[in-house]
Amino acid sequence: MTIDVSGRDPHGAVTLAEVEPHLDRVRAGDIVLFYSDNARNYGTDAYWTGWSYPDAEAAQALIDRGISAIGFDGPSADPVDSTTFELHRVWLGAGRMILENVNNLDLLPERAQIVVAPMKVAGANGAPARIFALLPE
Repeated sequence: MTIDVSGRDPHGAVTLAEVEPHLDRVRAGDIVLFYSDNARNYGTDAYWTGWSYPDAEAAQALIDRGISAIGFDGPSADPVDSTTFELHRVWLGAGRMILENVNNLDLLPERAQIVVAPMKVAGANGAPARIFALLPE
């Protein structure tokens, strides 16, 4: 499921109140992708401050709905200046996958079948991945 937060200003943490209108459409097993139109900033300083991600309360609400992964068109599930990685701990502590630096989210409908194919990297805690959306013709 894709949640469009591209009109939100400023970018950054999305609150539970902002996520609640979407929760009734979130299904167990979903990969939820937050589209903030930040991929257009890739390669610039703006990329590091221009994305949106759920705060801890919103993250927990999505986890409680049973999603399998969360994704962003930005570099992290946490603010770029985080030293504690609180939101990484929320997601990973719940056994959920984090997808960072995802692009082309503007091309997705609200619901699409997503395939995540990570590279196998021995001893790593993350890896590059190809992400495919299977769209009807």
